[in-house]
Amino acid sequence: MNNSKAEEEAEQKLRDFKLDNERVCCPDASILHALIPYLKRLVRLFPHIKESVKNKLSPLQIRNKVYQYETQLNVEKIRQNSLEFKPDALDLKEFLDSDKQMWHLQMIDGDAWTGITAIYWILQATSCTPNCFSESDCIILDIGRLLTVNRMINLNAILASKEKPRLLMIACGTNQTVNDELRTMFQEMFSILKQEKNIKVFLTTQSEDWTANIKEQIATEKFGEGFITTEKQLTWGDLTASSQRKMLEKTVIFQGRRVALNELTSAESVTDSFPLYVLLKETELTIGKEPVTSASSGYNEKYYIDRTFNHNIVIRQDISSDKRERKCSDLLASSEQ
Repeated sequence: MNNSKAEEEAEQKLRDFKLDNERVCCPDASILHALIPYLKRLVRLFPHIKESVKNKLSPLQIRNKVYQYETQLNVEKIRQNSLEFKPDALDLKEFLDSDKQMWHLQMIDGDAWTGITAIYWILQATSCTPNCFSESDCIILDIGRLLTVNRMINLNAILASKEKPRLLMIACGTNQTVNDELRTMFQEMFSILKQEKNIKVFLTTQSEDWTANIKEQIATEKFGEGFITTEKQLTWGDLTASSQRKMLEKTVIFQGRRVALNELTSAESVTDSFPLYVLLKETELTIGKEPVTSASSGYNEKYYIDRTFNHNIVIRQDISSDKRERKCSDLLASSEQ
């Protein structure tokens, strides 16, 4: 508005905003809130801007963008994980080619996110979905976040629209309380999904999660034979070779000292030593006890037997015969050192 001071002030405020993957981000909420009055004045001065934005962003588009954002956050969480799975780790193709609509995957000795991670990487690695797997056709959600976001922007409107996803994945953590809100959300969602036959749904839980029975009950009532449930225990052999190597880079506490797991074992022998679920735990794995070196702790050198370990290596076959024939008595090493 021909005001250089205002122009400088506007430029200063906009410097705090960054572009990240086509999203405008502001790291400071106070700066973002301070900008709102300016935007309100701008809309009053130029009312056609508001109409233009309305035309470009329909309510459905806004809903889609919100859930795309939630999905992207979860994809980043999956990609930060060191786990990638072989295509045959789960029978995804069989489920996707069938008339079944919802698959409840119960993870034995693993959490719900491990199940979602396995499904994601297998879909990425195979062409078992029509026209291959595309993140734009998929919604990945955590049940806790879904409850929060669904209060403001109902997911059901997207599921019933023309721009509906082909795949819906929901990870249900064990700490999620089953209350009336959760029951109602699932009942309404499953009722809509029953009508949308082209949407395949993955629901993952931990096998020890007692709330899984309640979710199963609601799904069975809505989908009948279209709902299946499977218990799965992931094994070391389900991981790709690169993931196996990454898992072996994890540090463990071995006899009181932190070492990389690959210093203790190899990918070939780890299956006999540690179940996969042990390595998936967030807590650091402890192997063996720290050697006792204090006399006050019961350590006494008299209780231990001195031993010498010998490792024989043949340097050259004819050396032994030369030794016997006294041809080169000074060339054969015979000491323990």
